[in-house]
Amino acid sequence: MPTKQVTDLHNFGVRDTLMQAELYRQLMFYGISGQITSEMRSNTGLLTNNDQIVFPANAIVHRLDGASFVSEGTDFVQMPMKRRLVQPDKRGNQDLVGTGETIRHLFSRAYINETNWTVNLKKGVMDKLRTDKWERYYDLAEPLITELGKERMNAEFLAAFYEGYSQNVSEGLNDSPDGIGVKIKWHPNMYSWDGAPALTAVGNVGQNKTSAQINTAVQAGHTAPSAATLYAIAEECTARRIEKGIVVDGNPYWLAVINLRTWHNLIQDTTIRADMRAVESSNSYNNVFFAKKLYRWGDFVFLVDEVAARSWFVNKPGSPGNLGTFASHAFDDTGQLALGYHGDPADDGTYTNTTINIYGQGSLGFADVIPFYTEIEEFNFRKQKELMLSKVYGICRNEFVAKADELNVYAVGQPNKIVLPNTFDILNQSSMVVLVDR
Repeated sequence: MPTKQVTDLHNFGVRDTLMQAELYRQLMFYGISGQITSEMRSNTGLLTNNDQIVFPANAIVHRLDGASFVSEGTDFVQMPMKRRLVQPDKRGNQDLVGTGETIRHLFSRAYINETNWTVNLKKGVMDKLRTDKWERYYDLAEPLITELGKERMNAEFLAAFYEGYSQNVSEGLNDSPDGIGVKIKWHPNMYSWDGAPALTAVGNVGQNKTSAQINTAVQAGHTAPSAATLYAIAEECTARRIEKGIVVDGNPYWLAVINLRTWHNLIQDTTIRADMRAVESSNSYNNVFFAKKLYRWGDFVFLVDEVAARSWFVNKPGSPGNLGTFASHAFDDTGQLALGYHGDPADDGTYTNTTINIYGQGSLGFADVIPFYTEIEEFNFRKQKELMLSKVYGICRNEFVAKADELNVYAVGQPNKIVLPNTFDILNQSSMVVLVDR
């Protein structure tokens, strides 16, 4: 049947006429697609229309394009990371021959899988006679299913940030018989803010977290964020060697994804509020809620996103082991959809919390194996017709484990979605999660 390519090999959505507006609403999706430059103010406070902010290509999300990176007989690609050189300085008239340092790479395994969505174009002859009088199903169906695919892909980037993998590879085989069933691993760089001078590590620093460890941290309570929180985050980002991932006027910054409650708490801090008032006109300051939600303070550019900054729900039913999750239920016309990251965050009413998500250089790996494409299928003597949107991909956090631990960390074929039950040393130099009070 005829095939329509809805995107080219370079990107999906960047050429959309609404790209500028979508950049703020779905940054984690569009930001992976190429060099994106938009005009905004770059001083402290609200970013609007004066200077440039740049999301460099392959900066926050490292993207491998096409099927050539998939080894035959496997269902994953290797996402590379070059290690920094660590040699000592060579001073004076030393013999340099044979002292060159070998360039080393680490690899993270990004599992891939196919994801499809379908919609009816024609359910029968009478159906066609009725609907063609006021709309053509195809004209309605294609943009709707394309928008659904974009929304779900955006959610997959959020899932990978929290869980380590996109959900098309982490679902258990009981829910997805043709799935991969890899164990999810909560973020190794996860911290709590309790008002102390420094962040408090959840579990052990540099190790994946268990759901029980996150429950303990959330039940212990948090403090609302302030300038002191951002000082502590900057210090920890430096200690963990998290490189800044976006550029404003040639200067690098960490991207901090927060929700509106967190931004409201931050601007209650007298230091931040004073800095903002020093640079903002009264007009733009008073209309802050009607502007695009990008701000800057210190070493951070803030993106306000109510879906991307989420809450941990203690002992949530339906979560892996019923122990808790950052995922939530979304709703369709008939009831709840499965737990995922395409719905509004569900706050735990007993233990209120939310996250500040720090994205640095290479936070996520995106194996973009086959771009979005559509197919039309006719059947039942051509009386019925369906439209399919399909994509083959995998998304993972860019982090690396010792060779000896790969067998456990990358174990697949789990019957149900589960969290990696044991903790392992995991090297992540690109992102961080900080739990704070709402």
